[in-house]
Amino acid sequence: MEDQAKQLRDELHRLIQGYLDAPKKVPVFFPPELVERVVAYVRQAVSQGSSMAQCSDQLHISKARLHYWIYGRKKTVRSLRRPPPPPPLRPVQVSAQMVPVYDGVRERRYTVHSPAGWQVKDLTLKELTEILRGLI
Repeated sequence: MEDQAKQLRDELHRLIQGYLDAPKKVPVFFPPELVERVVAYVRQAVSQGSSMAQCSDQLHISKARLHYWIYGRKKTVRSLRRPPPPPPLRPVQVSAQMVPVYDGVRERRYTVHSPAGWQVKDLTLKELTEILRGLI
């Protein structure tokens, strides 16, 4: 267990030192696989009776960062899984007029006008509904 702590501590130290030596001050990026190994080590150590503070001292990382890696990361992952936004509505105009059909009875026929300039004429209500649903 102590060897594993030393190995993780050395990896964390090398990573942090590399960022400190950089010409620009940028936040340290910890690879997810390294974070997962640290979390697994801490969970194992805590199950054997160590405290989070002792693990923090062994690994030379702050208690706050360790706490975030163990408990806080799942909250941000869940918040990123939002459902996709609904598709935007497409603006069209629909006009209707009564026209005579082959049996002499007047029926309502619809025309769809798009903002791009195209038109679809002589639609029944069923056909109009299908076209409008297809635009969503």
